[in-house]
Amino acid sequence: MMTLIRQLIWGTCLLSAVGCAGGLGGGNRPDAVTKVDEESCTRPQIERGQRRPIIDGIGWVVGIPAKIILWDRRVDNHNISPETEATITQYVNERGLEETKVRLNQYAPGDEWRRLTANHNVGAGWRYTLGVWTWLDEAIFPGRIFGTDHYNPYTNTISIYSDTSAIAIKEGGRARDLRSRKYPGTYAAVNSLPLVSMWHETVATGYAFEYLHSDRPDVEQEGYRLLYPAYGAHLGGDLVWFTSIPTTIGAAVGAIPGHIVGRMEGRRHLPPETARAQSDSIDK
Repeated sequence: MMTLIRQLIWGTCLLSAVGCAGGLGGGNRPDAVTKVDEESCTRPQIERGQRRPIIDGIGWVVGIPAKIILWDRRVDNHNISPETEATITQYVNERGLEETKVRLNQYAPGDEWRRLTANHNVGAGWRYTLGVWTWLDEAIFPGRIFGTDHYNPYTNTISIYSDTSAIAIKEGGRARDLRSRKYPGTYAAVNSLPLVSMWHETVATGYAFEYLHSDRPDVEQEGYRLLYPAYGAHLGGDLVWFTSIPTTIGAAVGAIPGHIVGRMEGRRHLPPETARAQSDSIDK
């Protein structure tokens, strides 16, 4: 129900914003200066929220459905390890995302508002319509309790609540995808629509596997176990969006084939030495 309410807010805002499309600039062109104006809104790049055992414990419980759907207790566990922090830090720096903010289990609506107003890469029309509503959504339903890992295109911020490197990298892939677009605000708005959003999901997931395969083969198997079912869950949730079926149910059903395909792909891409070891174990 919470997810449905949030999606209805998004849809209503988008419909009202489209009527003002003449003033909704897509943002700067790629050859323009792409910089957040206020230095205070971009440094430090990585910030970690203070430990709040009670709040984080509630968030852990609220995140149980996501843990079950992706079958990993590290999902939405609100306890980010130094390893995951190092992974997302390495990713954003190596992929030219130095201006992207990364919040590790942090609630900072004041700083997010400053980033929203200073992010001139996205047109003011989009920032002060969908961007404001997105900010309100995250302020009223704080990620420390209700949130899942996500990228906010209007503030250029990645929020991480799960202690998994593969998911963190995929959220980095979302930022990379948006950065490559000529009109990032329009792209973000259109890709907030159900089913249309699968394009952004596909690109971000592809970027994640590209990086895992080339730079982090040690995390690649985790990617197959988590990103395939996450992709299926996203699709399943979108497919039931216009029905009376809860999106959580749609996500759970959609994740099942994702788990199957992900494990098949994981076995197909096992490192040779691991595959030989497993084959020898079976022979014995």
